[in-house]
Amino acid sequence: MKQAEEAIVSSFNETELDGGGKEEVTAEEQPIFSVKSVLWHGGSAYDAWFSCASNQAEGVQHSGPKKLVLYFTGATNILYTFGGHAVTVEIMHAMWKPQKFKYIYLLATLYVFTLTLPSASAVYWAFGDQLLTHANAFALLPKNGWRDTAVILMLIHQFITFGFACTPLYFVWEKVIGMHDTRSLCMRALARLPVVIPIWFLAIIFPFFGPINSAVGALLVSFTVYIIPALAHMLTYRKATSRKVKIATNNLSLLWPKKSENKVEICA
Repeated sequence: MKQAEEAIVSSFNETELDGGGKEEVTAEEQPIFSVKSVLWHGGSAYDAWFSCASNQAEGVQHSGPKKLVLYFTGATNILYTFGGHAVTVEIMHAMWKPQKFKYIYLLATLYVFTLTLPSASAVYWAFGDQLLTHANAFALLPKNGWRDTAVILMLIHQFITFGFACTPLYFVWEKVIGMHDTRSLCMRALARLPVVIPIWFLAIIFPFFGPINSAVGALLVSFTVYIIPALAHMLTYRKATSRKVKIATNNLSLLWPKKSENKVEICA
């Protein structure tokens, strides 16, 4: 249990590090733009603003939900529109310099607002009540090359998001089976298959868009993003001895910084 809690608490910090938890590059050496970040953020921006480029459908109506399922659909859309769950990943970059946390959080929130609020408002204005029965707004947009590009970018975005979201679970599983310190990327990839395959299997069984997704999203987003990580942190460092050890370790790492000599191997 202790290993699992520590893995969850440290998962975001270890995302940018190698398998042994040693820092390969410092905060100053972190690239501002990478293929991953360009596809993830650029794809989101393209999808958001492309969805604004639509004329209003003929005879469109705007009314509230009349069924419990539709209420959960609306609740999910509100959660996703305000994008609090997406902001959390951005906070990871502020952890290199914690004193900048509040500024990074504010800027990340404003950035997400520029994506979610205009697109959500524009799509609702254009299609109205049709969105109550079409949770995937791409199905209502005109079929052309621009729409297809948006769908492809969204799929890439989802693959990257899947990697981010599963990172804590990967680390917990790797530590349980004793593979977390392995330097071979191939071995770690194979070790993660028991985690990935069941998730993909469940994703195929249950609909990506629909009542189940809406209910789960509306009820569990806050728990999985904020409440559970906060509880894991409090449980891990609930004792004074645990907090003292953590503080002492951090202070020593500041006094005697070490460069990692471990190199990640592609396959071994």
